[in-house]
Amino acid sequence: MKFSKWHIAPAEEADIRRLGEAGYPQLVSQVLAARGISTAEEAAAFLERGRDLTCSPFLMKDMDRAVECISRAISQGRRMAVFGDYDVDGITATVILADNTTHTGTKRLGPEEIDLAELDRLNTLSRRLCRGETVDWTVTKRRIYSRRTRLLCTFLATAAFCIYFGGTWAEAVLCGGFGILVSGYRPALQSGFTAVLLDATVAGLLAFTPQALGLPLRGANILIGTIMLLVPGLTVGNALRDMIDGDLLAGLLQLAEAVLCALAIALGCAFALWLPGSVGR
Repeated sequence: MKFSKWHIAPAEEADIRRLGEAGYPQLVSQVLAARGISTAEEAAAFLERGRDLTCSPFLMKDMDRAVECISRAISQGRRMAVFGDYDVDGITATVILADNTTHTGTKRLGPEEIDLAELDRLNTLSRRLCRGETVDWTVTKRRIYSRRTRLLCTFLATAAFCIYFGGTWAEAVLCGGFGILVSGYRPALQSGFTAVLLDATVAGLLAFTPQALGLPLRGANILIGTIMLLVPGLTVGNALRDMIDGDLLAGLLQLAEAVLCALAIALGCAFALWLPGSVGR
C-alpha cells in the first residue's frame, strides 16, 4: 500500500446522528458528515445526481474515437465485450447500460493458443497508450508461425512422445505423420468434447492400420504418441493453480473440462479398437 496509516476526516456526531435519523446507514452517514454534509437535503443533492455529469466525458483522450467505434459496432450488430476494474465502481460500471437498464450475462470463451509474441506486442501497445501516444490499437490474431513450422513441430512432438514411451524410429515417423493428420483434418469442428472424441477415434484407427496390414509395427506405441496431443495436461495444471489461488469455481470448471476431455479420448480409442477387424482389440 502507498500509505501505512489511514487519516480519516473528522465528522460531527450530531451530523452523523441527523443523517442516520433520515434513513442513511451508519457508515454512509459518517462519510457524508466527514464531507461537511449535515442534513438530509444536502445528502440527497450530493448523492442523487440524476443524469447530470460533473464534467464532459469527451475531455478524455480519444473519447470521440471510442464513441465512433461503439456506434459502428451497434449499427453492424456486432458483439462487444466490456472490460472493467474489479472494484465496486468498476464492476457496476461494466453491467449498467443506458436508460437505467441493467444487463448481465456470461459467455465462456473457448481456449485459445498462447502467442507470446502477440502478448508482447499488446503489452508494448498498452504502454505507449499510457504515455499518451497515438497508436494503431487494432488487436489482431496474426500468426507468427508458418504452416510449415507448425506441421514440423507437430511431427516432432508426436514422434518424440512415441520414442519416449518405447517406440522405434519407424513407429515414431509414422506417429509424426498421423499426428499431422489428426491435428489438421477438421478445422471447422468447434465442440471440444466432440472434437476430441473424433480425434481419438481417428488416431486409434490410424495407429493400428500398419499392424493390420502385416507391418512389424506396434500400434500401441503409435497410438500413445498420437493421443498425447489431445491430453489436457495444461488444463489440469491451470485448474490446480486456480484452486490454489482461491478461484475454486474456475478451477473446478477447468478440472471438469479436463475430465471430459480424458473421457472423450478413452471413448474414441475404445471405439477404434472395438471396430470389427481391429487387431488391437
